[in-house]
Amino acid sequence: MKNKKLGRIAAILMAGTLMMSTVTAFGADLSTGASASTDTYVDFEKEIVLMDIDDPSYDKVSVPKVTFSYLVESDTSASGTKIDADGNAATIKPGPADAIINPNVNIEFDGTETSVDGVVSDKGRVEFNDSKFSAAGIYRYKINEVTSDNGYIQISSDGTRYLDVYVINGPSKPIISGYSLSKTDANGDEAKTDGYTSEYYKIEETDDGGTIKRIVNPTAIDDDSVSVFKTYDVKIIKKIEGDLGDKTHKFPFEVRFTSTSNDNDGIKVQVYENGGTTAVTSATLGLTNSTSSVTGLSLSDEEYFIIKGVPEHVKYSVLETNDTTDTYTVKFGNATEGRVNPNGTGISSELVILDDNAIDEMIVTNTLSSISPTGLALKVMPYVLAIVFAVVVAGIVLNKKRRNDEI
Repeated sequence: MKNKKLGRIAAILMAGTLMMSTVTAFGADLSTGASASTDTYVDFEKEIVLMDIDDPSYDKVSVPKVTFSYLVESDTSASGTKIDADGNAATIKPGPADAIINPNVNIEFDGTETSVDGVVSDKGRVEFNDSKFSAAGIYRYKINEVTSDNGYIQISSDGTRYLDVYVINGPSKPIISGYSLSKTDANGDEAKTDGYTSEYYKIEETDDGGTIKRIVNPTAIDDDSVSVFKTYDVKIIKKIEGDLGDKTHKFPFEVRFTSTSNDNDGIKVQVYENGGTTAVTSATLGLTNSTSSVTGLSLSDEEYFIIKGVPEHVKYSVLETNDTTDTYTVKFGNATEGRVNPNGTGISSELVILDDNAIDEMIVTNTLSSISPTGLALKVMPYVLAIVFAVVVAGIVLNKKRRNDEI
């Protein structure tokens, strides 16, 4: 299931999509030859893969709330040479540390971002003071991904990216003219310049003339180089058994979710019935120990509904109401059967969403067996005895009256 998902979403294998192109420094007006602003900045991107483990085609996984922290520092081991298309070469030098205005950078996802093809992104910003560069040159910095404050979304294990700041001679002092972001391998050679995805994905054409990203390395999602928000599905199946069970009756259902972490706050789960592609209802999870419910559901024999996009370790329980005049025996999954009287409610034990490849599935079985003749006789016997007793009493009274009349 994972491999199929990876064939349908755009994933990333590092902290963001970083290109090797040089970009003009923001805040700097270089067209007139005037001195650039002393405060310049560059934005960099962080991406999270949103994944439904049980249904790779599901593209409505909620965006989680998470903050990634970064440390920007001078690359003291910087070396090598950059050569442009005209053959001009310059040595890469460690950048002065005091040129970094904000060495600690946070990228915060607040849950309102819009995902595209199963990936959501947000940006962080590094600011520089170009007055701290004493000479022209190419200066290298490292942007290190340090922490994630969401316990279910890991940072990228190879989350270091490199920022080269291009400094040129201005009219009166060195000024920043541009910079480039890249990922370099262990040997210092520039690589993965297309956003770190080339060795894991390729673009293929679809039958309708569109394109789709296909996974090249299917194990990529199992390592920790990708920040992934994993969700799962819960499937509830209805079965009605027994000679007297009404297979056409729709029994009302409710599913209650209990959040086990503040990280679940704001995550929306959606319900689909009998293979439908349009959600019929939904629920939004809250803070730790809060309860959310999906209601308004009903199932008859062999019908089912699936709740999609449920985060790991969330607890859930299933409730069914017997809105008939019969007493059914109800079984939730493999649990012990129990009788549910008319207008009564049965409830399953609380279960936990686990990080595995198997969909959480529960079969709810209602049974109403046939009533044997013996059982029927036992049910009506009190009434029969009452009638017999009344007949006997009436006979005695009539017999006594007849005797009195004869006297």
